[in-house]
Amino acid sequence: FTDNAFIGSRSMSMAGAVVSHTTDVESAFYNPAGLANLDEYSMMMGVTSLYGVKFLKHQFLSVGLPKKIAISFQQLGTSTKGSFGNNGSYDYNLSTEKSISLSQGFSLLKDANSSLSVGYSLNGLIFYQNISAGPSGDGTNGLSSSESTVIGVDFGILASLRNKISFGAFIK
Repeated sequence: FTDNAFIGSRSMSMAGAVVSHTTDVESAFYNPAGLANLDEYSMMMGVTSLYGVKFLKHQFLSVGLPKKIAISFQQLGTSTKGSFGNNGSYDYNLSTEKSISLSQGFSLLKDANSSLSVGYSLNGLIFYQNISAGPSGDGTNGLSSSESTVIGVDFGILASLRNKISFGAFIK
């Protein structure tokens, strides 16, 4: 599954380096331990063509709750243009990756000098691959379409010292 590091304006402006500075609903996509800092309802969503390429369509949505929980969705699709005789052109879906997640963060320590948080995400991952054209390009000896579903778990940790030094790590 594709793990896009550029979701939201903060991650784009920091070239995807947001693992140790996640403090809002965006952390559901990176380091779920950052949800321990979530104090209010929040939402972020977007639709884009990745890297300015029209056939890479990326969509995301994340909703954060004050209970340090976020529900998020992410989809990446690849498509191509095609035509059948006089029927005009159409978009042909080549593959689709979808991720639906439930994330939660916990604050283990928060005092005047330091903080320590941990978090997890439960992910439902769905991958669809359309039929392939095969070696000859006409569908002969090509692969049939298929769909795979799997469940994954992410873990994260986030620590800070005097609000000057931050450390974050996560495992997907």
